[in-house]
Amino acid sequence: MADADGTVRAQLEVPIGGLQSGQDHPLIVQQPIEHDGSVVTLRYELDTAILDEFEMVDVTAEIRQVNVDDGAPVLTVGLTIDPYIQPVSTVEIDPIDAALAEMRTPELRPYDDIPYLRQLYDRCETFEEMSERIDMDVSGETVRRYMMQAGIHEPATVQERPDAVEIPETELPSGVDPDQFVTAVADCRTVYEVASRLDLDQHSCRELLADLGVLDLVLCRMATAEAKDVDRSVVCERLRSTPSGGRA
Repeated sequence: MADADGTVRAQLEVPIGGLQSGQDHPLIVQQPIEHDGSVVTLRYELDTAILDEFEMVDVTAEIRQVNVDDGAPVLTVGLTIDPYIQPVSTVEIDPIDAALAEMRTPELRPYDDIPYLRQLYDRCETFEEMSERIDMDVSGETVRRYMMQAGIHEPATVQERPDAVEIPETELPSGVDPDQFVTAVADCRTVYEVASRLDLDQHSCRELLADLGVLDLVLCRMATAEAKDVDRSVVCERLRSTPSGGRA
């Protein structure tokens, strides 16, 4: 019979028969017989080791009654089986994921969910990190485009410079302005910054810089935070002197 909380209670009659002192039994242990004149005392104990083998439940037992049936002792054993309680999970929830989940509107597609996108933009350091957390399988460059379309991210702008130089004719990807390219190489300290300015993915940008012979002009400034910008004329001269670069 089960209680309201799921606890199961049962009784088991265990005939002892001719069990001798010290004889093995899976549940009952008979102690040495005691003689006191004409009185013979039999003592029994429960060996609960077998109950420890039960998994997922807690089983307890006790001797409730001892009767004699045809000269042989019969023990009534009460069993109590407590229900299994699922342990409480202790896994910590990532605070960024929790904040994003709170802002997410399931009825909207992620790139249409503006409050969700803004939370994603504010919580993450890079577009690559955003691509790993957004509810879509997209690249960092795609997330960047979503942010621009939503009006959350504005690409860095390049101011006009007084040090005008003649920019050589250079084979650049469609949509990349030669003047902006030279300025980005002269100003930026990382390939990521150059790619962001030119609206290129980071891998393609690195290959472009390497092909045009100006990759080292960007990477050399990562060695020290005090490194100054490269002069635009240096970038142009490098483009002229590189076979894959500009033509004089």
